[in-house]
Amino acid sequence: MRVLVTRPASDAGGIVGRLAALGIEAVVDPLIEIVLAPPETAAVEGVTATIVTSRNALRALAASPAIDAARAMPLFVVGPGTEAEARRLGFDCVTAGAGTARDLVPVVAARAGAGPVAYLAGETLAFDLAAALEAARCAVRQTTVYRQVAADRLIPATEALLRQGAIDAVILMSPRTAETYVRLVHDAGLQQAVRGLVHCCISPRVASALEPLRLRDVLAAAHPTAEDLLALVAAQRHTPPRAG
Repeated sequence: MRVLVTRPASDAGGIVGRLAALGIEAVVDPLIEIVLAPPETAAVEGVTATIVTSRNALRALAASPAIDAARAMPLFVVGPGTEAEARRLGFDCVTAGAGTARDLVPVVAARAGAGPVAYLAGETLAFDLAAALEAARCAVRQTTVYRQVAADRLIPATEALLRQGAIDAVILMSPRTAETYVRLVHDAGLQQAVRGLVHCCISPRVASALEPLRLRDVLAAAHPTAEDLLALVAAQRHTPPRAG
């Protein structure tokens, strides 16, 4: 089985390794590039806790002078993958949510304390965490620490494999990536070539972004975690391809 991995280059390695352990070959074509904007120390001064909802935000923080101040206070993260990265960077007091920014709202509101919290965010957000926390009476200071830059086209080798029918499934892990995939597939005239592929998405929201392609098999993981997404992909090894 050969799977197209569309994650940013900074995140694709872990997925590729885990797919290899399952006996699945991966082809990597990052549809989004992450550009970091490390925050100044002022971003985390005068707050009671810090929030990050992606490993990209942690990478930006790790490259900034604010890292030591942030390590000295509680850190709220979106899920187990981000928690593992935070602990690798030396954070001791880490609280993880269930996998999405929305799930993190009651956790932060209940435990952050009376003061404001620092939210280190991306430029494009699928969910307005700051607004949800403000509605829950938790003051938030939001700072943009990275942005996503979409690819202009598919890598030629990827395009060739899709035309040849040499890809079995596609992994998509964000709405922005799915939207970019739709655009690049359309630009390359590959709508028919990808229609019969299995598209494995980390959430229903990601899956819905693929609707313009009218794909046959669009599957969403049971929970928005890499573990559940990989289980979904692995299950396709034993599923006969659809005819027609």
